[in-house]
Amino acid sequence: MINLYLDNYTNEISYREDTRKLDNLTIFNDVAHKCLSTSNDNDWVGYW
Repeated sequence: MINLYLDNYTNEISYREDTRKLDNLTIFNDVAHKCLSTSNDNDWVGYW
């Protein structure tokens, strides 16, 4: 695992742990709201 992306993986694991008891619709709405309310991030540009 590359240290460059390690913080992204740890953030995802933490989010999944924090939301593990919530229903899927609540998690979907939370993720959709966060995605739509943030600006573009250059960390993942050119990833593919």
